[in-house]
Amino acid sequence: MAQSQFAGFRKYQVGGFEYAVSYFEAKFKNNGTPMMVADQFTQFVESWGSQGFEFLRCDEVPYRITPGCLQGLFGAKESFGHCTVATFRKKLS
Repeated sequence: MAQSQFAGFRKYQVGGFEYAVSYFEAKFKNNGTPMMVADQFTQFVESWGSQGFEFLRCDEVPYRITPGCLQGLFGAKESFGHCTVATFRKKLS
């Protein structure tokens, strides 16, 4: 599976490694099962592995969305959520 199917990633280099951080979201048309989530995550990890990256860790990252001025005037409130980010790395040559 190509990396482009998993939009939203950043790469950086530190201490002799190149790191890639990307979010993961399992997607289903109907009902999903835990095994289907595992299958999608496996494909996600394999897509980075095919580029020479090893899976390092997964984290849940909280975020806050603040409404803009116009939305605030119409009563919009802050909203909160979280996303799953995965970190991969590969040794620099």
